[in-house]
Amino acid sequence: MNEREWVLTVTERLLPELLTGSDLSLSAIAGRRLSYGTEVHEYSGSDRSDVGSVDYETDLMICENRPEGRWVPRVVIECKLGRITTHDALTYAAKAVAHRHVHPYLRYGMLIGGREHYAIPGRAVRHGSEFDFIATWKAEVPDGEEWRIFVELIRDEVLASCTIQELMRESRLPGRKRYTVLQRKLCLG
Repeated sequence: MNEREWVLTVTERLLPELLTGSDLSLSAIAGRRLSYGTEVHEYSGSDRSDVGSVDYETDLMICENRPEGRWVPRVVIECKLGRITTHDALTYAAKAVAHRHVHPYLRYGMLIGGREHYAIPGRAVRHGSEFDFIATWKAEVPDGEEWRIFVELIRDEVLASCTIQELMRESRLPGRKRYTVLQRKLCLG
């Protein structure tokens, strides 16, 4: 199975998991393009008259579906089979930075399948400083415990995205929730 086929199988398996156990309407989409910037081609007076979006294709994206066909990207997962190179980690970290310039609440991670007995590679940690999570599976198809942990991780990341967006959108409202601590927690398994 090639990497693209593998991502599609993960997406198909993840979708029913996202439809249960959440108050949000979520979807898992393979290969969706996501904006990382805006290009202004010309102005009319002081207004932009010709604006275009520049996009990167994501391997797997979890979106919150809203009424009238609107959606919010919540989690992007870059997927690799077998091994990850330093170049892969650097490229995905750069994509995470670019996507967060447009979507500052977006959670970004990496999934590496078919790692056999190997754990998270050091180069992914060293060069993937922009990842909110990294997960590995021994085989292309996760065992029951790997899958359970992965689904729980994705649900946690969706909630984190929603909370970050709420913090940013409501930061100046008088009746907002007032948090005094924000931490990116390190969890190992």
